[in-house]
Amino acid sequence: MKLALVLSLFIAMANGSPVSMNSKGPAFHIASFKSVADKVPLKQKLLGLEYYLRDKKDHEELCSEIPWEQPTLEVYQQQPKSYLPENCKQA
Repeated sequence: MKLALVLSLFIAMANGSPVSMNSKGPAFHIASFKSVADKVPLKQKLLGLEYYLRDKKDHEELCSEIPWEQPTLEVYQQQPKSYLPENCKQA
């Protein structure tokens, strides 16, 4: 349950949804979060998040010398796949 809350918070913040803290934890402004959530299925968003985080880590570990501007999380969520440069991927 906690992981789902953290992922939801991360996705909301990455998509520019307003988040504030109250005594019970993060509070999402539901109207703005729902509009983002309705566009992309949850499974696709989580898969996009997985690729986003893996690409970030792999670029740092495997090919940090290659200049690369990582696409936004929204791009990964719309079309979940790796966006690393071809010469960065392991064989």
